[in-house]
Amino acid sequence: FEFMLFPLTMAVFATNEPPGPLGPATPASYGLAYHDVALRTADGVRLSAWYIPSRNGAAVVLLPGSGSTRSAVLAQAAVLARHGYGTLLMDGRGHGRSGGHAMDFGWWGDRDTAAAVSFLARQPGVSVGKIATLGESMGGEQGIAAMGADPRIRAVVAEGATGQQLADHGWKPAGLTGILERGVEWVQYTAAGLLSGAPRPMSIP
Repeated sequence: FEFMLFPLTMAVFATNEPPGPLGPATPASYGLAYHDVALRTADGVRLSAWYIPSRNGAAVVLLPGSGSTRSAVLAQAAVLARHGYGTLLMDGRGHGRSGGHAMDFGWWGDRDTAAAVSFLARQPGVSVGKIATLGESMGGEQGIAAMGADPRIRAVVAEGATGQQLADHGWKPAGLTGILERGVEWVQYTAAGLLSGAPRPMSIP
């Protein structure tokens, strides 16, 4: 019973995460000029973001972790912006002020990140071939998977990335323990996919 209950509970939580508050901090809190922008994904979801324009021809998409908003990556954005990089701090779908439903295993990341990259590619002062992502935890995993699917992303910085699905966890131990762990994860990820309707992303081993 517990073998099924735990992964099913995790799947329900991952696909029913309520949007967290954005908080009072903005790039202006770090002395940076920015624009409030809205993006539209290929499947019609409206995403909310802050954009700090580029001064060196390059730009970075900032991707927060599971359950977090763009406020969580403000410090990283400030460092990049002070070195001239354009920075797009985005609330993933179902998080912060973005529309859509959250999927806290990050399976909507390819579509959300593609919309962010398309936005940056249209900005004056951003050169083709100079777009990257920086993400924390789930955001790092999304960045890695998005780079595999989108050749416009030329570099990824992933902080604390582990994996988004069973295929990413080949390091699990062999023997009975490994079989049980993989079984629990199979139930968890399968249930999350059915509950969310999200497409399973590219493996990131």
